[in-house]
This record gives sequence, structure tokens and C-alpha cells, in this order.
Amino acid sequence: MKTCALSTAFGIYTVGISVVVAVVVAVPPDPDDQHQQEHPYRRSRRSLCSTAPAWHPVYAEGWTKGHCRYTVDCDSPGFATELACCKSAYAGQISGHCISRLPSPPTMSPTGTGGLDFYYADYETPWDQAYCINKRPLPSGRITYSSMLACCKAAYAGQVSGKCISMLPSPPTTSPTNSNREADFWYPVYEVPWDQSGCSNKLPLPFKNINDRPRYSTQESCCAAAYSGQVSKACVCGLPTPRLGCPGIIEYTATTTTATVSSTLTLGDITVPTNPVEKADVIESLESAIFAIVAASLGPDAGTL
Repeated sequence: MKTCALSTAFGIYTVGISVVVAVVVAVPPDPDDQHQQEHPYRRSRRSLCSTAPAWHPVYAEGWTKGHCRYTVDCDSPGFATELACCKSAYAGQISGHCISRLPSPPTMSPTGTGGLDFYYADYETPWDQAYCINKRPLPSGRITYSSMLACCKAAYAGQVSGKCISMLPSPPTTSPTNSNREADFWYPVYEVPWDQSGCSNKLPLPFKNINDRPRYSTQESCCAAAYSGQVSKACVCGLPTPRLGCPGIIEYTATTTTATVSSTLTLGDITVPTNPVEKADVIESLESAIFAIVAASLGPDAGTL
């Protein structure tokens, strides 16, 4: 402690000043004393990890290739069985990689031959020959469906060939195909020059996606909509009954068909007078009545002779 004198106008004062110096020395911990410095919870986990191996998810493999391993691991949850580990840690794993590594994988639905338990569209195959599959591995980013039928309805809804539906274990009756390889709709043939083109219903379709081209219920409606301004009339001249002006069609001949119909009419009791004049009048009135009845039953274009 040091002292000094302070002189002022009011007198002399003595002030004491104390100086304290603290020295901190860092001493590294003893490696042998590491466990004594740990939190009791971590020390307890370390003790369990060193003595209790279990099935742990291998997060380092990523989600698609992830699986479970029987090991000692303090950084992931442990499970008593590999199946329990897969179901908990990899529930919803589309690739099914974890389950597939089991010694006896559980039976998958709808197949028990190693396929996935869902289906996806096979976009690597041409549209008219493609169908839904459940082969491993699942292509990245592919939409999956719970059943093959659901996949066909969603991914191949407009497939005219019916290939996807036909691959079902019990395929329903497919439409619109038939033995003549014809669709139940008509489409414009854009592959042919405009002035020579028309509408077709032939299979296979010249386009991959059914929604890539308009469809019509009849050939006539297709020509009227898709080729309404076609000067050459190639589309309408390709109809089963071509219009006037088409090559080879000069005129149509109207044919009149006459048919004779015999029928019996019951007019009730009639008294025929003996007087010739009165008898003639009765016959004339009967004829008029009969013609009126027959004419009423005929069509507007029919006539009586």
C-alpha cells in the first residue's frame, strides 16, 4: 500500500492507494480425468453405448440407400431388431432399400417376387407399348401409385393401345381398340400436307400423347372442324358417302320406290239400299272414308293411287 500527501487550500490530507495484481494460470485437464469432467447424462450414454450394441440407422448413406446396422452408436437411436429399425427410421422409404436388406424380407404387396410395393410409369418405353411397373430401383423423381390399376388410370389415361390396362392380372374389357386396330374416335392427320390430308381413326396413333391432338366422335365432325376451309375437299371426299364435286361424283340419281300395302278396315254394320242411286251414294262415301283413313296413316311423302 502506498501513501501520498494532498495539499489544498483547506489543509493537508493523506490518501492511501492499494494495488492488487492477480495472476491466472491455465492448467490443461488431466486426460485420465476426462470422464470425471463430463455431464452425468453423457457419461451414462457413453457407458450404455460401450456395452449395448443395437440396430442403428446409417444416416451417412442418405435416404434412398439408407439402412440399419448392428453396431454401437451414441449419435442415433437404437432398436432391438433390424425390422423395427427400418420401420421407424425409414418409414416411407420409397426405394425400400432398408427392408430389402433383411435376411427374410416381409412379403410385399402386390408382388412377392422382390418388386416394390407400389407402381410407377415406365417412361423409358414408347407410349403405346408402355405400362406401369414396380421394378427396382425407383427412378429419381418418379410419381408412385398404390396399385397398377391406379397407375394406369393416372399415367396412361389416354393410351389408345390399352397396353397398360392389358398388363393387369385381370384386365377389364378395353376400349377403344378392336380387331381392326381402329380407335373409337377420329383425329386430323397433320403428317400429310393440308390440301391432301383428312381424318383417320387408325391405330397406332401417329402421336405419343392422346392429348396432343383434337378428337372427334365421327369422321364428318372431324372434317367439319379440322378441315372446314380446305379448298381441295380432300377430307370430305374421303367420307364413305362423298359430296357432290368430289372426284368421280358428278351427280346423284334420286330413286323413287313405290310400295303397295294391303290392309283390311272394319267399318261396322252398313245397310246397302236397294235403290241404285242411293247405293252409289253409299259406295262413294265409303271410298272417301277409306282413303281418308289410309292417307292419315301414311308418311308425308307417300300417296295413294
